[in-house]
Amino acid sequence: MGSGLPRADWLVLACPLSERTRHLVDAVALAPLPAASPLWALPNVIVTPHTAGHSNGNETRVAAIFLDNLRRWTQGQPLLNRV
Repeated sequence: MGSGLPRADWLVLACPLSERTRHLVDAVALAPLPAASPLWALPNVIVTPHTAGHSNGNETRVAAIFLDNLRRWTQGQPLLNRV
């Protein structure tokens, strides 16, 4: 991402995860914001994880994945979306 990332107001990655896009932004670029940073206290700043987005039906999809993975786990099968 180069040296521009620290000056960015937004970082949006709108691309599919593939071997070409994996590590497009690495852990160094996204290192945790220091605890002493004034950004934590600003009323116009929201610090969120990558799952901050929401769409209609999200809870239903998440529940379905969880139940499928629970079934897989109890049957000794590989889990989906394992990180």
